[in-house]
Amino acid sequence: MTTSLMLFLPMSLLGCPSSDKGSDDTGSDTAAAETILLSGGGQHTCMLNIDNEISCWGSDDFGQVSGAPEGKFTELTGGWFHSCALGDIGTLAC
Repeated sequence: MTTSLMLFLPMSLLGCPSSDKGSDDTGSDTAAAETILLSGGGQHTCMLNIDNEISCWGSDDFGQVSGAPEGKFTELTGGWFHSCALGDIGTLAC
């Protein structure tokens, strides 16, 4: 049996990067509207946006943020010191 848990929090609480497409000062409403998947690791968080691209923020001690893959993705999951994503053509990036 598989169990899923979905947690919806204001993006500002998660330190979500602001978007320049929004009209408010923080951009958190726009970022939340553009987020289709959010995954947290030990001290970092990544999101998959509506363009199927990944953005990460938080601790970068092990390249969790600066190592975010470029390209189009369909799935995203976070581990303690890493995140992995499934590309739209079936490739795996960690």
